[in-house]
Amino acid sequence: MRRVALIYNPVSGQRRVRRAAIIADVLAVLENAGIEVKAIATESPYSAGIQAQQAIRDGCDTILTCGGDGTAHEALQSMVGGSAALGVIPMGTANALACDLGLPASPVKAAKMLLTAIPPELAPTASSSCGSTRA
Repeated sequence: MRRVALIYNPVSGQRRVRRAAIIADVLAVLENAGIEVKAIATESPYSAGIQAQQAIRDGCDTILTCGGDGTAHEALQSMVGGSAALGVIPMGTANALACDLGLPASPVKAAKMLLTAIPPELAPTASSSCGSTRA
């Protein structure tokens, strides 16, 4: 993680009053670790994927989504098959993905945890057997 785009949803979640301060705190964690980071607000619903693609073209090796599950999903869909890593900073309403990944609910604590994370390599699949009843 050397060049990071922090793509955040300016309207997601329940922390709207403190959002700017939390984003600044997350940026400080990354910058203090020597990471070049750029904060990018989503422009509209479904823009996170396009913005993630542009950030990767601009040289980012990691995309951190700072919002909810929808923001992470949009970015991830645009990144499939590429070499950039995706990280999640929980600031949405449910944060189910962050919870499933074992990330702390605190955005700052999640950012600190991601500093030492080793991204797994996942192969995209066309279909899932999750929930399948076939043997």
